[in-house]
Amino acid sequence: MVKIRPPAKQPSAHEPERLASGSPVRERRKRDADDWSDILLDLANQLATGHFYNRDLAKIDPAMVRLVTVYNRRLDGLRR
Repeated sequence: MVKIRPPAKQPSAHEPERLASGSPVRERRKRDADDWSDILLDLANQLATGHFYNRDLAKIDPAMVRLVTVYNRRLDGLRR
C-alpha cells in the first residue's frame, strides 16, 4: 500500500519563516528597496540566462512561492 503524505503546511504571512533545515530564519540587517531590487534582478537574470541550474530550482521553490504569496497579499491590501 502506498502512503501519500499530505502537502506540507504553508506558513501564513504572520508565521516566522524557517530555513530548509527547519531552523527559524534569524533576523538580519534590514535591506533597503535598492538592495532588494538588485538581489531580485540578479536572480531573474541568472534564471533567464541559465546560470541558475534547473537542478537547483526545487531548492528555491518554497521561498519563491512564499515571496510571491506575501507580495501579492501586500499589493491586494494597498489596493483596498
